[in-house]
Amino acid sequence: MDRVTFENLQYQDILKELSRFATTEEGRRQAQRLTPHTSFEKISSLFSELEEAARIAASPERPQLSDIEDITPLLKAHIRTGASLGQDKLLKLKKTLKAMASLKALLSEPFRKEYPTFFALIDSLSTSPALTARLEEVFDDEGFIKDTASIRLMEIREELSEGRMRLRSLFERLVKKSPIKDYLREEVPFSIIDDRLVLCVKATYYTSVKGIIQGRSSTEATYYIEPFEAVELNNRVSVLKKEEQEEVERILRELTAMVREESQSLVEDMCRIAKIDLLLARAELMGYLDATIPTLKKGGTIRLKGARHPLLVVRELKGELKVVPVDIVSEKEVLIISGANSGGKTVTLKTLGLSVLMAQTGLAICAKEGSELVIFEKVFTDIGDRQDITEDISTFTGHMQRVSAILREATDKSLVLIDEIGTGTDPQEGGALAIAVLEELRQRGTRTVATTHINTIKAYALKAEGFQNASVMFDRRTHTPLYRLNYGLPGESLALEVAARFGIPEEVIKRAETLMDRAGTMFLKALKEVEEEKRRLSEIRRELEELERRKERALERLREEREKLVESARERVERLIKRAEKRIRELEEKERVTKKSLKEGLKGLRREFAQSLGPEKIYIPREGDMVIIKGRGLKGKVLKVWATEKRAELLLEKGLKIAVDCKDIEEFREEKKREGAFSTTVSTSQVPIRINLIGKRSEEAIRELERAIDKAHMNGVEKIEVIHGIGTGRLRRAIREYLSENSLVRGFHSPPPHEGGEGVTIVEIR
Repeated sequence: MDRVTFENLQYQDILKELSRFATTEEGRRQAQRLTPHTSFEKISSLFSELEEAARIAASPERPQLSDIEDITPLLKAHIRTGASLGQDKLLKLKKTLKAMASLKALLSEPFRKEYPTFFALIDSLSTSPALTARLEEVFDDEGFIKDTASIRLMEIREELSEGRMRLRSLFERLVKKSPIKDYLREEVPFSIIDDRLVLCVKATYYTSVKGIIQGRSSTEATYYIEPFEAVELNNRVSVLKKEEQEEVERILRELTAMVREESQSLVEDMCRIAKIDLLLARAELMGYLDATIPTLKKGGTIRLKGARHPLLVVRELKGELKVVPVDIVSEKEVLIISGANSGGKTVTLKTLGLSVLMAQTGLAICAKEGSELVIFEKVFTDIGDRQDITEDISTFTGHMQRVSAILREATDKSLVLIDEIGTGTDPQEGGALAIAVLEELRQRGTRTVATTHINTIKAYALKAEGFQNASVMFDRRTHTPLYRLNYGLPGESLALEVAARFGIPEEVIKRAETLMDRAGTMFLKALKEVEEEKRRLSEIRRELEELERRKERALERLREEREKLVESARERVERLIKRAEKRIRELEEKERVTKKSLKEGLKGLRREFAQSLGPEKIYIPREGDMVIIKGRGLKGKVLKVWATEKRAELLLEKGLKIAVDCKDIEEFREEKKREGAFSTTVSTSQVPIRINLIGKRSEEAIRELERAIDKAHMNGVEKIEVIHGIGTGRLRRAIREYLSENSLVRGFHSPPPHEGGEGVTIVEIR
């Protein structure tokens, strides 16, 4: 991965976003030093760690790193210079070691099983127990050096405390003694000047107090006089304070020496802490961006579902804009993206490129679950205007320099992303050169995605092997881009429509239309026709899929109703047998029929009944036979028979084809109906043309309406009348929402007031 690629795809910007979620300074530094990997095993391992980090980040066992201080620089400086560490730095070290020790408290067997990576990192922390213990002995919780830090320090401080008490006692006697008390300032009779206790004497009386003048106030209203009686005590206190400072410095040197011995171990501990921090930061970024872990592949199709550019997602989270997801699919060696200006082509390129770099860095990507990415050894980009007047580089020459560099290094393990290929020069020459470059990359097996406005490139991609077209979608009614990709077809640049949207006068647009090249116009017209045909085919495919789903639901209902009929028949026969048994017992008592003969008769009756309900003989039709679907009365012609699977394909009335099990059909026989006989066929008169749903709940009403529409469609009924009443309007809204989504419904409307008005909906069936 080269510098230009990182700059074009703003790779460092996403690393800065990652660093915001790190707690420690070293974690932030490591986040901004990350680079993509090319090993499938390494990247898979990084994603396994990320999944573990996401689990622990959301648990109560999440490691707390807020008390970890940035001691790495001071440790490295200390190792390099051997300088003594000051009290503030040692306090940082104490706080950090204490925080490390608290991490050790997380360790347990369940923790090891659930979070093996974190267990290994925390378990390997040395925490320097001897140094930690000594720091605890020296410093209290407020960061002051304890009296007990050494025996000598304790002796000094005890004597110092005693000396200060004697001084204070002396001064308290002096300020109460006459006439001295009249010479002193009432509000502050004594103070400390240069570490010596002195009397605060009014300026007019300074000659009346015997002692050494140590200074006077800035207003010259007060003289600071050290009485002769206090000189010896002040001298002793000063000596003791110097001895105290010397002992403190000795203790700090002792601690510094201990740190020197443990410095390498401590640096390694900080590296482990930074790794823990970085793992948690990756999990936090994943949650913040609502990102997912893609499926990694060594080759094949790239498929990003609902992909979003992560830096745009950050702006969306700040409320600055709305991001529209895009599905990115690269199945062949070269994908050409064309279409309207400002339609999202460049953003699509950058989204794909940055997603690849993020995934190979072990970061989750902004795409839906099920997205697939191929691992590349190198990613090359040529995005943006490379013009530089200081270097005498034009737009075209800048692009050529970059493309030349790409051609020198690209292999079958590379991804190349080129924006506006072939631009900056004559369109005919630029198009020809672009096609030659793309063909060269295709022959190498280089995965390439390029955007263009040049029609010759779009046309070439329609027929060339290894090429795939896609276009950004544009709403012609609102003259706005939809930021979605339409695969299989190139797109119009729509320069005139975009120009109109940005305020170019109408007369200028019309003049441009008259000046457009005839061949170019024909090409654009052909593109429109192909796009319209594809749209129509897409609608037909959706309708066929909906019919297939309805067919499966209808067959499922057929099977369920058949099972219900069989069960109902069994229950009826069982009831008849019980009544027969009861009647026979009554006859036995009255007519003296032999018990043995009755039992034998009953057994025979049961055998016959069981045989009648046993495995039925399955009718296997032949192609061309006319059959009826059992229980539904639907007649059809057999198109194909799969004898071994005992299944057949039928052509029903109205041209609907379905596949059914042979056990669900029977041979159709034309018979004259006897008067009162039950008909097995369903005529359109049996299909409801009016359905009353008043008083039903919405769910129940919609189920009943769906069955009515299915029957009407299968039997060619063009309209049905749905009575739902007016009431609160809730049932009518639910019904019309359902009708607007049903592909079998051509349209619906309310009849005139005298035929029911808003209380009735007329449904037109396809």
